[in-house]
Amino acid sequence: YHYFYGFYFKGLLKKLKFATLFREIFLSIIKTKTLMPMLSFFYLLLPIEIKMRYMVKKSTISDYLLHSEKNSTDFFKEYYSCPDLKSALKFHLDYKLEHLLKWEDRNSMTHSREARVPFLDKRIIEFVSRLPEKYIINNGETKSILRDAMRGIVPSSILDRNDKIGYQTPEDSWLAHPSIEKILKKSFLDSKPLCSNFVNIKKFKYLVEKFISTKKGDNRIIWRTLMLELWLNKFNFSQSS
Repeated sequence: YHYFYGFYFKGLLKKLKFATLFREIFLSIIKTKTLMPMLSFFYLLLPIEIKMRYMVKKSTISDYLLHSEKNSTDFFKEYYSCPDLKSALKFHLDYKLEHLLKWEDRNSMTHSREARVPFLDKRIIEFVSRLPEKYIINNGETKSILRDAMRGIVPSSILDRNDKIGYQTPEDSWLAHPSIEKILKKSFLDSKPLCSNFVNIKKFKYLVEKFISTKKGDNRIIWRTLMLELWLNKFNFSQSS
């Protein structure tokens, strides 16, 4: 993903490879046609306290979930303290890949499909983990060694793509359904939602009201929070649970 550029640039900075750093930043912006590579790099250079404040401002996480001792974790600090690309990739393999594979497995099995993840072959992972970082990101492009290896086999129109799309879900289409506005009002504006321990309800209510009046907003946060609330209702969770 494009935010991995930031970890690569951070590693180059630590190694004082300034010429390579400036070249890669420039080329990554040209290749991705976004400022994300540079912005992710600048974000990683901020003190951890400022990173956390920015994350909280952009999210709807509740104070309870954020500050409760029993919910305390060093995940955020450890992840954003990764010193280079290799350590960030390893962190994802150790802590983030598990839930992605869970979703992949549940989605495929729900629809009676057999899924495969060939790049997770143990031999491939061990090989890539031993490579210098320039074989992973080079000349502003990610997956450099894979693109080079497949040149002449896979069409250039695919190999030269520089966007990165994960498991996209059509929240915009789902939220456009006529029944959604009624469900949002009932769940968040007309009663105290069950998810209030986990979500900053004041901030989320503002997002709901804005969405209802303009049909615009942060649709991903709205959809995910609505699903959390409906799930809590379905399984009869109380505020004290």
